[in-house]
Formats: sequence, C-alpha cells, structure tokens
Amino acid sequence: MFRETITSDENGRPSHENRRRSASRRERSGTPSTRLGGLKGAEVSRSDHVGVRAPGSDGRDDSARAQTSIDFVVGMSVFLLTVAFVVAFVPDVFEPFTASGEGDALAADRTAALLSEHLLVDPATPNALNATCTVVFFDTDATADEVEECRFDANADDLETALGVSATTSVNVTVEEDGAVHELGGEGLELRAGATPPESESATTARRVVLLDGEERDLYVRVW
Repeated sequence: MFRETITSDENGRPSHENRRRSASRRERSGTPSTRLGGLKGAEVSRSDHVGVRAPGSDGRDDSARAQTSIDFVVGMSVFLLTVAFVVAFVPDVFEPFTASGEGDALAADRTAALLSEHLLVDPATPNALNATCTVVFFDTDATADEVEECRFDANADDLETALGVSATTSVNVTVEEDGAVHELGGEGLELRAGATPPESESATTARRVVLLDGEERDLYVRVW
C-alpha cells in the first residue's frame, strides 16, 4: 500500500506529471504474484541457456584437434601398405613347405602301394609278400639273375630306379614287426632299404599291413 498526492490542474484533472509518477509507483510496488511471475520468467530464461557455451569459452583452442586429416591419411596409407605386404608375400614364404609336404605324402603313398600291390607280390594275391622276391629286393648283394626272376628291375642297391623316385627325394623302406625291423632268410637279412631318416628333418610316412610267411607285418615307406 502507498499513498499518493494527486495535484490537479485548473480544470480539476490530474496533471500529466502526476499521472506519470503514479504509474511509476504502482509498477514498483506491484503485487507479490506479479513479482513472483517476473522471477519465474527470469529463471526460465536462464534455464534455456544452461549448457550452452560459446566457442572458445573454456579457454582451449578449437583448432588444436586430436587428429588432423593429414594424420588420418598417413595412418591409412601405412595400414594399407602393411596389409598388401602380408597378402602378397606371406603365402610365398610358406609355399615351399606346403608344396614339399604334399609332394612327400603323395610319393610315400604311391611307393607303399607299388611295393605291396605290384613289386613284392604275386598279381593274384596283393598285400601278400613273396618271401623269395622280398629277400632279393632288400639284399643289396643279390645277383642280376635273381632280380630278373622278380617283378622289379632293380633292388635296394638302386632304390631310386626300383621305385621310380627322383634323385632329390630320399626314401626309406622297412618291413617291421612290433616296431622292430623284421629279419628274413637263412642269414637273418634285415628288411631295410634306403638311408635312415635324419632326426633333424620331418619324414612323411605311409604304412601298409601285409602278409609275410603267413603273418601280418607292417610295411613302412618314409619320404623326406
């Protein structure tokens, strides 16, 4: 509440100055609800701007970014070159080992089949070794006449020719019983031909179960 003194002009109406002052006092002394509404409006206005920060207001330079376009180009170039190198050269590095392993496996299997189904057996009884020709094959002192009586043209004395393998391929052939090389003949000839596989290299092995003198034996062919 406030009091105001109104000054009238000569016609009994409030003067212009008095009307202006009265309006100013009423605005300053507005009701509590009016003042509260004004405060709420101010709060809403301030809340609309919460979280909005002007560029550069935190004191940091926006131009100093963690990654630039040049960094990205250089990184992608190095990555693509690395991938291209791996794709192009890694297969070539392992190809000799892979090819050799496959070739040795085929050679060992073919040689084992050749011995157990053709060279050391009668055609009517595959996998049943002929004892006489088996001794001749493994005996490096066998005569040419003895070799001619069997189904092979050469014996262990010329193993590459007998088995048809290249000079760069090493072959070892054994007939074993319970893990030991079997002996046959009057003098106890060991049924072993070819060099002994070296421990420093991995040899590919092919195995066939054969009959010799009515007993099962294991024919092993090792290639490296």
